[in-house]
Order: sequence, then structure tokens, then C-alpha cells
Amino acid sequence: MLQRIYSLSPRTRLVEWAGRRLLVCDYPLQQFELNESAWRVLSALRPGVPLGDLAAPVTPALTDFLEEKAAQGALLAQYAVTPLADPPTVEVIVPVYANPAGLLRCLEGVARQDYPPRLLRVTVVDDGSPAPVRQALPGAVPAQLTVRWLRLPANEGPASARNA
Repeated sequence: MLQRIYSLSPRTRLVEWAGRRLLVCDYPLQQFELNESAWRVLSALRPGVPLGDLAAPVTPALTDFLEEKAAQGALLAQYAVTPLADPPTVEVIVPVYANPAGLLRCLEGVARQDYPPRLLRVTVVDDGSPAPVRQALPGAVPAQLTVRWLRLPANEGPASARNA
């Protein structure tokens, strides 16, 4: 997950003056008038604190605004990638029609992936092959894979097999 961390540049300050709220940058010399929402967000920024901990919700419009101010030199931006506590479960659906050797190569390739096997689900859909592909495999399915088998009564094509 990408964490965005913003803070005011050392040359930037928030100023309330004559009823206006301003973001003032000494270098490069510039000033921006802020609405209430922008003022609130910029006032909350803290060095080292991810945006998600400061503002809710973090919208594309908010990140676009902050990225624009960073590009203009008013903000400092840092990015940190934090791994997910647990990656998502991945479902691999393999449609096959009368190609047991190709299916075995495909399953061996899936088994070589660097992904937790407990989070990997494989479904093979035999799309109405004349002879069941499962029985015609030239070798054993890789042991680390748990494969669910589905056989369609008639060949309907790979898209229909994936949808099934």
C-alpha cells in the first residue's frame, strides 16, 4: 500500500491576513488563497505522519491538490510502500479444451509463482473436451496446488468457460 506523507516546506507558512487564509512560500515566491477545506488539511499536516492518519477521506481530488502544491515547491512529499499484512486471495481460472499437455505446463507455471499457496485458488474449466482433460494429463498436478475441476457438457469457448 502506498502511503503519502506531506508536510509544509521549511520556506512555506500558513497565514491568516485581512480575513483571507493564505499559503505563502518564500522561495519560490508565491502565495495561494485557500478555502476552508484546504486550510484545514494543510494545518493538519505533520512531518512523518501519513496523509491517511490526518485526513478522512483521502480522495483523488485531495491528493491531486497536495501533489500540485508539492510540484510548486510549497509542500514536501514523501512516499512509503508498506506491505499488506496479508496479501489477497487470488483465484486463477484456467479454461482448457483438449490440451492436457498445455494445461500441465500452465499449472506448473502457476505453481512456480512466489505467492502463498494458502491464498492461491486454481480452478480448471474443461470446456467440453471430447475426452476429459483431467484424465488425460501426461503428469501429476503440482503438489502445492489445490485445484478445483469443472467440466462443461459442451464446448462454448474460453470466455464462457471462465464465466462458468
